[in-house]
Amino acid sequence: MLQISTKDDIKQNINNLMKQNNPIFSLFLIVAVILSFGAIYTVSSINIQERMRELATLKVLGYSKNKLYRLIFDENYLITLIAIVIALPISFYSFSLVVNALRSSGQMIPNQLPVLIVIGGILISLVLTTLANQLLKRPIKRINMAETIKEFE
Repeated sequence: MLQISTKDDIKQNINNLMKQNNPIFSLFLIVAVILSFGAIYTVSSINIQERMRELATLKVLGYSKNKLYRLIFDENYLITLIAIVIALPISFYSFSLVVNALRSSGQMIPNQLPVLIVIGGILISLVLTTLANQLLKRPIKRINMAETIKEFE
């Protein structure tokens, strides 16, 4: 049986498909942000724990809290920027694999990521790094200089 579809019918079908997929995409985005924050916070926390003796020594030598924060947190931003540079080509390649796998004759998927989406991902990474840095100020502030330096490795 032949069926005639107008442009408006096709647009309506596409809009309906997008509405059905929006909750799934939103869930993926939320889970990705939570996992990213967890990874950034954990790596930064481990970095601080591993360098506790060094930070205590710097405190004893007269480094202010702000200098210690800058030392650790600038390093976190550097790690985040390096991760972004490494992740961008991998992300574009992965996107092309997914698009090619999901492409069918009845459904066309855009084969390019909009620049705003990429910039948004970069900004989210930097915001998550900033949030993790703010949450990690307390452990740095609580370093007991004498006890940390006395401890044996």
